Amino acid sequence: MPPKKLSGYENRKRRLQQEEAARKHPKLSSFFSPKSNSGDNAGSTSSATSISPDLSSNDCEVKPTEDTVLSEGKNNCMHELKHQDHNCNAVDDLGNNVTAGNTENVESKFENSPKRNINYNDPAHWPDELSMAESDHIIMNGPHPINKQYNFPKDANKRSFSVTMMYRKINNGENFLRRWLIYSESTNKIYCFCCKIFGFSNKSLLGKSGINDWKHAHEYLQSHENAVHHLECLKKWFETSLRLQTNKSFDKGMQSRVEKEREHWCKVLERLMSITLYLAEHNLAFRGTSDTLFTPHNGNFLGLVELLGKYDLTMSEHLRRVVSKETHIHYCGKNVQNEIINLLGNAVQENILNRAKEAKYFSLILDCTPDISHVEQLSFTIRFLDVEDISIKEHFVNYKPVIDTTGKG
Repeated sequence: MPPKKLSGYENRKRRLQQEEAARKHPKLSSFFSPKSNSGDNAGSTSSATSISPDLSSNDCEVKPTEDTVLSEGKNNCMHELKHQDHNCNAVDDLGNNVTAGNTENVESKFENSPKRNINYNDPAHWPDELSMAESDHIIMNGPHPINKQYNFPKDANKRSFSVTMMYRKINNGENFLRRWLIYSESTNKIYCFCCKIFGFSNKSLLGKSGINDWKHAHEYLQSHENAVHHLECLKKWFETSLRLQTNKSFDKGMQSRVEKEREHWCKVLERLMSITLYLAEHNLAFRGTSDTLFTPHNGNFLGLVELLGKYDLTMSEHLRRVVSKETHIHYCGKNVQNEIINLLGNAVQENILNRAKEAKYFSLILDCTPDISHVEQLSFTIRFLDVEDISIKEHFVNYKPVIDTTGKG
């Protein structure tokens, strides 16, 4: 029994649902990094990508993959450690090795520097919730050293920060520098460097608002440095610093996967644009009776996509994902084809107009002709002297419908 034909209302409802789903799809321009418009060869794919269209493909579904959600849980896995060591001397020795590490190429190793205008040398100015880029930036630069020559202000009881608070005295009489201790000149308070970054779950004042109770500061510092949560944050700091210096942090691997996926989609879209250019230059039809890959009579566009898949590794991987249903986003549908055609057409038209403006003198050729629907179409053709090769150029620009065909119209 043949399927029941949908009514007009059901067809309109289905079309609205498809348009709503299409608006949620990513744009073609999201896979390309912005580039400056050099004005050279606007008919090429690089010029076409400078225009940001609104993707309206209604035959593709969005299926999130692992690489598109790599940032989820990143804060949890970045600084997680397996072991805990409560030996304070071992922690101090580890701190000596970390802070004495190579920090000459910090800026070259850390590419994604934070965008906010914040004084990262003053812990009082740090935001309550540091982003991953901000925390990595602070860790790579390390705690800002306390200026011993600074004239520390006194409170109402004529007490102030003492340089002796910077050192920890152990039982054998030796003094160890508290590398995690940092001072804020703007608030006249001391903070714990590692607890300020990693201690988002504990209630330590040194990791939150800081302290300026100078009378009891020594006792508080001694109690804080022996606390379990401080030792955990301390080891997270050392571990993260070592990983960042050797480019072996967890987010480095994630970012590498994201960049690899982005590069894959850029290559796929470049090939689709090249196919579109080839068919447009040779005035060949794009679509056939079928809009499905690997089916008979699916048109020249999909046929060339399948042909490239046999010899090109990028397109072969793309088709493998589509066939195995790893992704429903293939950018081979009819709406995407029209989108690419409009992109390239606008780029070519802009190039023609720019060359005509450089020539200064040009002429317009206008002519009317009816189309298949008996609507008069006014064609615009521009003629000018190309200053590059000193030759006469004549280019068709556009069609405009004409309502009144009389001389007055």
